[in-house]
Amino acid sequence: MGDCTGLMETKKEHLRRATLALLVALATATLGSAWARAAERPLLPGVGADDRRAPVSIDEAPWRSIVRIQTNLGGRCAGVVVAPTRVLTAAHCLLNPRTRRLFPASSLHALFGYDRGAYARHLSVAAIATDKNRDPLAVPPDVASDWAILTLTEAAPPSAPPLGLWTPLPPAGTPVMLGGYNQDHAQILTADRECRTLGVAGG
Repeated sequence: MGDCTGLMETKKEHLRRATLALLVALATATLGSAWARAAERPLLPGVGADDRRAPVSIDEAPWRSIVRIQTNLGGRCAGVVVAPTRVLTAAHCLLNPRTRRLFPASSLHALFGYDRGAYARHLSVAAIATDKNRDPLAVPPDVASDWAILTLTEAAPPSAPPLGLWTPLPPAGTPVMLGGYNQDHAQILTADRECRTLGVAGG
């Protein structure tokens, strides 16, 4: 009887291990399929196979000075505080896809400390300034003129201090960091900390 009990325990242990092995195999196969599907997806423009982007803290410098710019149609972009009431962003982000013209200032919103739908402060935009020579229909946008300065209705909160503009302009090869609310990570702030300048446009 003792031998039978031992055999039963051995069979139970064998069955447990076999079941565990099957679960691991299924999990591995599932993950493998997910990885395969991810590998088959086309790479996003400008990202490439070596994606170094990682989440960054919205409470730490310099990331706390980055603002999420939201439009009434749900579009969004990143901007950076450059003066108490001024935010610098890309002009093409403010383009209404329906009219091919810039959104009016009244349609824009600056969200400070944005993370996964929550934010610390919301301010409206009073005015927009862009390069007068910018061609709004240029595809891709002309880098040198693809900027916009948003004037806020109130000063940015102290938690988002202005970042100084880099003068003189940095030479090619200067280490820089690139952060924002990207197309595939729209709800969190991510950044590539290992960028380098390639050159200066319109300098």
